[in-house]
Amino acid sequence: MNWLQLNTSTINTLILVGTVLYLIVHSRRWTAPVQSQRIGLVEDDLRIVRGNIVRLERDQAVAHREYMDSNAEILKEVRSITMNEALHPICDELKVIENRISGLEAEVAAMPCAAHMRNAKIVFEAEEI
Repeated sequence: MNWLQLNTSTINTLILVGTVLYLIVHSRRWTAPVQSQRIGLVEDDLRIVRGNIVRLERDQAVAHREYMDSNAEILKEVRSITMNEALHPICDELKVIENRISGLEAEVAAMPCAAHMRNAKIVFEAEEI
């Protein structure tokens, strides 16, 4: 009998034991503690992302509230001005000034030298430009 035929079972046993030992040593990567650690890291990252989303939503709510409060304050100011009729005297004064200007324009147009005045006005405006 040949040496190989006598030791075949021993060689097979050694190969089998080596393969099992290799699998045991490298199975640490596949075991539950390693996987749970990786899942824990993912959950930590997920918690961080959720916290950032909550902060973002809170900041957006605060910004929206401040925007709405400032708009409400502006609206209150406008309403108080119109309720106190503070704008009406100003508008009335502007109407009086517009009436005076239109009256002056009508008087100037009725003058005999109105055409000459219009030409002077055109020249004057051209000089400003």
